[in-house]
Amino acid sequence: MVRRISQQGSLKVNGERTFVSEIFAHEWMGLRALDEHYSEVLYGPVTVGFFDTFRHLFHRALRVGLRRRLGMED
Repeated sequence: MVRRISQQGSLKVNGERTFVSEIFAHEWMGLRALDEHYSEVLYGPVTVGFFDTFRHLFHRALRVGLRRRLGMED
C-alpha cells in the first residue's frame, strides 16, 4: 500500500491520521504488512519505522521480542 504524507507529516490509513515526521511532508511512503497488527513503513527501499494498525501509532523501532515473533531477527 502506498500513502502520501500530509503537509503536517502524518499518514492516513482507514480514516485515521498518524504522525510520522514533517521531514516526509508531501512524499509517498510504502506500507508493507508484516502481520495483521504491524506494517513496515518504507521510503523507497529504506525502512523508516513500523505502523501499529490497531492503535494507529508509528514506531521507529520494534521491541526485540516482537522482532523475533515477526521473524525479523538480525
